Formats: sequence, C-alpha cells, structure tokens
Amino acid sequence: KFSCSVEMGTELCSFEQSEECVAAVLAKNGTFKSFNTKWAIGADGATGVVRKQLWLTFFGETRAIPGLSLSLEIFV
Repeated sequence: KFSCSVEMGTELCSFEQSEECVAAVLAKNGTFKSFNTKWAIGADGATGVVRKQLWLTFFGETRAIPGLSLSLEIFV
C-alpha cells in the first residue's frame, strides 16, 4: 500500500513547517536539494538536526562509538 525509497549518505540540513507542508533542505555528496512533503518524522537522535532546530531538551548522555553510524526511519 505504501512505498518509500531510502537515500543512503543523505543529510538533513534544515526544515521549516507551514500549514501546507514541511520544506526540508537535504545534502548529498556536497549537493543541496530542497524537498517538500506533507509530514516528517524526527528520528535522528539526541545530536540530530530535528531536536536542535525545535529547541527540544535532551536529558541523559550520548556516547560516540567509533565507526558506528545509524539512521532509522519508521513509517506507519
């Protein structure tokens, strides 16, 4: 019923929400691209762009693990 594509190596740089859509700026291989969608899910973790841009507080600690990079998206 639903489908999506996964864009490896793509970074969310910023986003803005309006009544019509969420406008995001993505970067991949040094190229920036604007993208509009009806909604967005912030699942980029404690050090991610979404939490910082929304000024959400993070209680706890983060740990850097050398060589580990994880990005998750969940669609319901």
